[in-house]
Amino acid sequence: MKAKLTVDDIIDLILKWEGYSREQVLVKCRKREPVMTRQIAMYFCREFTPASLSSIGQPFAKDHATVLHARKTINNLCDTEKDLNEKITEYRKRLKQIARRKENSITGMVDIWKLTKFAYRNVLSADEIGRYAGFMAPDTISREIAKLVRYEKRQSRLI
Repeated sequence: MKAKLTVDDIIDLILKWEGYSREQVLVKCRKREPVMTRQIAMYFCREFTPASLSSIGQPFAKDHATVLHARKTINNLCDTEKDLNEKITEYRKRLKQIARRKENSITGMVDIWKLTKFAYRNVLSADEIGRYAGFMAPDTISREIAKLVRYEKRQSRLI
C-alpha cells in the first residue's frame, strides 16, 4: 500500500512554511495573507490527495465551491505573479519529496511491529531506525524494541 499525504499533513506543512497557526488561518477573515495561505493549502490538498472537495474544505469550515474557487484563484495568480508561481513550485517540490520519503520509508505506513523487528534483527539503534523511518521518534522505537525483546525471550522459553 502506498503511503500518501493526508489533507491534515498538507495543511500543517503549508501553515508551517507560511508561518501561520491553524487558529490564524481558520478564523473567519478576509485579509489577503491568511486567505492566500488557506487557498494554497486547498490547492495542494486537491493536487496531492484523492480527497473530495467537501472533505478538503471541511478543516477550514468551507464548502466544495470554495475549494474550487481556491484552485482557480491560485492557477490564475500563478500566471500573473512570478513570486507566487515560484513559491507554489517550491512547495510542490517539497511536498513531492515528503510524499516520496513517506512512500519509500521502511514500513510505507506506520507498522511499528515490522519496524522494530527489522531494527532488532539488524542490530540497529533507535536513532538509525529513526533515520530510515523518518516519522517515528527514537524513544518510541526504543520502547517498541524493548517490547519485542521481552516477547522473543518469552517465546524462546516456551520452545
